[in-house]
Amino acid sequence: MIIKDESIFFRIDGKCFLAKDLLFIDTIRHITQMIDISYNRLISTLQSTDNNLQNEFALIDGWAMIGSINRLRTLLEKMPNISHNFLWYKNFYQKIKDVKHIRDFIEHFDEKIQSQIEKDNFMLGYISWVELREDNSIVSNLLYSLRIRNNVDLKVVNPAGRGFRFKIDHITFCLNEGEVNLSDMYYGLIDFIVKFEVYIESRINKTI
Repeated sequence: MIIKDESIFFRIDGKCFLAKDLLFIDTIRHITQMIDISYNRLISTLQSTDNNLQNEFALIDGWAMIGSINRLRTLLEKMPNISHNFLWYKNFYQKIKDVKHIRDFIEHFDEKIQSQIEKDNFMLGYISWVELREDNSIVSNLLYSLRIRNNVDLKVVNPAGRGFRFKIDHITFCLNEGEVNLSDMYYGLIDFIVKFEVYIESRINKTI
């Protein structure tokens, strides 16, 4: 899990922060845990050999991540009493800011249906990912429209020059000619939370 049981998130009291600061911090913790659950469940789904429901389960967690990351983006824009010029703060915000375009598209789905039909687009998007196999071979996969195909001619992730943190990696969500790399956002969240925990600790130490 991104946030460990011993994290400073669980050791904050009202003496060191204003009530509104605590509200933002606690909400960031909850959203981080939601993203963590969705991403790891998504990896498990993509590793599954049960293709019948793989598409639906993957889209459930893909869309859950889109929604949670967008809420986190909004919190970072509005969070008070913290410098938004911290490099770690700005870097993470830049990494996740494009998720708004995909989230906004689905929020206005009723207005977009006809254009999606005319363009023959997948209305709920599709997911591309790269798999590192036991023999060290690398396979690009694409999941869409109740089927899974290997190396089909759509926006398949190019694994060239990319490292792997998991055997399933570089998970990319595509919709309406836009795309976001869910894996990059997840790893960016890990780094962000480490820095954010240090920031919280420093705020506490100043008040002791």
